[in-house]
Amino acid sequence: MDANNLWGGYADKGVQDGGSSFVFGLNQGCTAKLEWIENAGKGKTAGEAADIIISKDGGSKNLRLFPVTQAYLKGGGTTTDQNSPEMAAARLNVKRILSEFVAAYVGEDRVAQLLGSTPIRTYKDLVLALKGLLPHGYEDTKIDVFFQYQYKIAEGQKQTFLEVPNNYYTSFGASKGAIFTSAQPGTFKRVEGGALVYSNEDGALHPISRSAYFMGTDNAKKQTSEIDIPEETTTLPPTEDDAPWG
Repeated sequence: MDANNLWGGYADKGVQDGGSSFVFGLNQGCTAKLEWIENAGKGKTAGEAADIIISKDGGSKNLRLFPVTQAYLKGGGTTTDQNSPEMAAARLNVKRILSEFVAAYVGEDRVAQLLGSTPIRTYKDLVLALKGLLPHGYEDTKIDVFFQYQYKIAEGQKQTFLEVPNNYYTSFGASKGAIFTSAQPGTFKRVEGGALVYSNEDGALHPISRSAYFMGTDNAKKQTSEIDIPEETTTLPPTEDDAPWG
């Protein structure tokens, strides 16, 4: 593996609740911005990360993507070997999420052209290169975003909250489905059935969807440890101190 192009190459698509601002599934008409931060450590100590901050109707939620420093092995344990297939897959996951976010504004072709022709050595190089593609004023451009529920209730919490997914691929390497798309015309409503599919008034399907299998997982349902938590009064717990692999 070329150490001078560790983060290079194009990542193709493959075979958290802010009050009442966001809903499970498709969220149309969001605004967002990508930031590179260097105080992403616990208590705002030194630590590098990319932040994608999603806003809608006065609420906001951030997806923080840390550099890949370890990867889980299928047989258990972790590896830090940059040349291992597990680390390569972990980098690909982060790169695909960032690429799709930027592509929602500039298109897949421009992202693929950049990443296919520019050696990218570090995670910071990747984030800043992608950020450089974003047009002036993109923060005011609407996009559509997928939200899911956390997989399990976090320690000290009484429920799971909505989040922007940080895993693009399944354990088999297939895409779970789009997270970010350009704003699609029309008002989309869910189509009846086991899968999560949306169509607008003209019958056009939205690029954001999820399989029936996904809809049977814990990411597709709100979990609570008590039954008296009103949906409309939930708030998102702070995320700035979250561990990279939490």
